Amino acid sequence: MAVTVLIGCCGWSYLNEREFAGQIKRKYSAKLQAYVQLFNTVEINSTFYRLPRLSTAQKWRQEADVLNPKFEFTVKAYQGITHRHRFAGGSVSLFNQVKEICGALRTSIILFQSPASFRPTDASLKAMKSFFSKIDRDNLTCVWEPRGQWYDNPALIAETCEGAGLSTASILFATSRSSLGKRRLPTSVCTALESRAYISTISPRKSSAVWPPF
Repeated sequence: MAVTVLIGCCGWSYLNEREFAGQIKRKYSAKLQAYVQLFNTVEINSTFYRLPRLSTAQKWRQEADVLNPKFEFTVKAYQGITHRHRFAGGSVSLFNQVKEICGALRTSIILFQSPASFRPTDASLKAMKSFFSKIDRDNLTCVWEPRGQWYDNPALIAETCEGAGLSTASILFATSRSSLGKRRLPTSVCTALESRAYISTISPRKSSAVWPPF
């Protein structure tokens, strides 16, 4: 069976014009287009902090389409859903706003990152089950990235995902043993539903982008 692998970063603001002798401005109308030449997907991390205007999302889609109509945007769900309301309260209303942005970007994946303080309790499970049963996903694949104590019980993660129709983001840490100290990191867990897997690689160090010859 053929496997399609999409590789990208969390945003495209990392591209520094001065590092590449102004080639971004000379060859492209937007920095995003320079990024699209390098990768075939991107996780928009900024939507976690603040939702862009619909017109901005439409502009991003148009800029990407010029070079790659199949370019995929993944949207990170707004923190109001996962951190403020914790899948309860006004979470469904906020999801509908995020979904509108996803539509403009032709997004197929939306990522929900819950905080470590959102522990695996009965209340948390009930809130998640209720939220994901209420939202209208259309064709969106919902991916959940839990943090904290959830990783002590991979079976519970898998059970929660199966019950809510979710995929689980597998977190891989690219780091050296000396930099870890006594910090406790989660074990990689991945539940691939609908034949899709979502993998994040996290590094404590910033690395320079490798710019191909133009």
